[in-house]
Amino acid sequence: MHRRTSAILILAAILLFPACDTGSSTADTRDASSPDDAGACSPGVLEDDLESAFGLVGPGVDPETGELAPPGPEGYIVSSTYGAAQPTAEAQARFGELIGDIVPELMNNPGVVAFELRSSASCGTGRTLAIWRDAASMYAFVASAPHATAMAEAADVTMPGFRTTHWMADDLADASWTAAAEHVAADAD
Repeated sequence: MHRRTSAILILAAILLFPACDTGSSTADTRDASSPDDAGACSPGVLEDDLESAFGLVGPGVDPETGELAPPGPEGYIVSSTYGAAQPTAEAQARFGELIGDIVPELMNNPGVVAFELRSSASCGTGRTLAIWRDAASMYAFVASAPHATAMAEAADVTMPGFRTTHWMADDLADASWTAAAEHVAADAD
């Protein structure tokens, strides 16, 4: 149980840290769907400082290399999100509560192959990448009470421009962060 609690806290910290960034005055007001002057903070551009605290994890990840196992003949279902928590203390606290409720649901879903969360301090954004064995497993997670609650409250705790999408991946390139940025951007149009 200690390991699960630690993972929940790490995941919540990753998603909350960008929202707390005070190094830039634009972090408090930026629409997560709009590029800044340099175009670096938009759904389709992977942020230069995108970081993960623990890398890709899950039963489909080789523990020695950290690499995702290639999909079988059925391929993978991949889902991704992009956005930022609102800069108010109340929104950030609720965002953390929602993430804290979601993570155990994700970790206990037998259809999860792998997942990773990344954040950008310069853009104040967070991204998720989840690889699923099948659509039924992904939809079971989406329909779970913690996820449904989080989605119902997303507009109250995230900046405008929050995005979520999913797609079919037949090879590892289609289950990458580059593919995630492309799909999130396409769904933002």
